[in-house]
Amino acid sequence: MATRLEDPSSLLHRIRKGEIPDRMARSADPTFQRVHRRMLRLHLPTYATEILRGPKQYDNKFLLGPHHLEWGRAISEDHRILALAARDHGKSHFWCFAYPLWRADRASPGQSGYILSATKVLACEHLDKIRREIVGGGEGGGPNPRLSHLLPFAKDSTSTLRFRNGSEIRARGFDSKFRGGHPFWMVCDDILSDEHIWSDTIREKAIDRFLSAIEPMVVPGGQLAVVG
Repeated sequence: MATRLEDPSSLLHRIRKGEIPDRMARSADPTFQRVHRRMLRLHLPTYATEILRGPKQYDNKFLLGPHHLEWGRAISEDHRILALAARDHGKSHFWCFAYPLWRADRASPGQSGYILSATKVLACEHLDKIRREIVGGGEGGGPNPRLSHLLPFAKDSTSTLRFRNGSEIRARGFDSKFRGGHPFWMVCDDILSDEHIWSDTIREKAIDRFLSAIEPMVVPGGQLAVVG
């Protein structure tokens, strides 16, 4: 008889409450390991806390709040997401660091995705943070051993990372020209500047560009997240 796999978020909650012994997480129990792999593939918050690292002031732990869990549910259920939160709520760390790595590593291996910011410089900074999490030199210090299977890079440039499994992450500015890009996922993080606040004309042009050139890039069945 086939084993029924529990919802990843509820299973993680039961583990943390102690209803499921923590020793199972360290055992070679095939059922637990199968469920655990499924959780990492389907549930970004689980992947972030178990695979990725955070800043030193948090003991290099990737901390999550209720809004991160809500975003995790949205990722599992919707193809178009609008995530809004005030500053210092970990938006960029979640969407421009954890989400692209999760997509490239577990959720969508072999697919390509984009990180869009107001400028290409800002987008490349997010990409470099991903790079340093894998090879070392970032907030976690040395290389992350849980991501070593993504190496060696098949391509490593300022604006593009292509991993051993064929996944690719590209960094672009909102005004960048896109040629032949058909990503499976895209994150638009704070893509507008102060100019868009004060000028109706510039704002209307930005809306037209987003609807006509950027949103249609994502392939059918892919995911687009707008973060602000």
